[in-house]
Amino acid sequence: MPPAWTSKRINAELTAAVSAIGHFPTRTELVARGQRSLWEAMRRNGGIEHWQTKVAATGRPDAPADIGAPSHESIAVAAYYRHLAGGSDPLSDWFAAEADLRVAA
Repeated sequence: MPPAWTSKRINAELTAAVSAIGHFPTRTELVARGQRSLWEAMRRNGGIEHWQTKVAATGRPDAPADIGAPSHESIAVAAYYRHLAGGSDPLSDWFAAEADLRVAA
């Protein structure tokens, strides 16, 4: 039986997934990697947006996740990383990030 899903374990496995994928993983990406239980553990332990914000706060790239309408903070973080990756201008980066997050929801 695998160990219990603690915050420490979620953080470790999520950090590894973000490093491997290059952004905050979607549910679909975790399922494809055989890590559906990680998604469910995040959902039960603070919620997806909590973990998305936590990953963003550590300075790792943030990206869309399969959640409801994106929050202002989620859009801002995604727009920031889009800009760092060579985005055009702040407003275009904002709208593109918002569109990406809405499509993933």
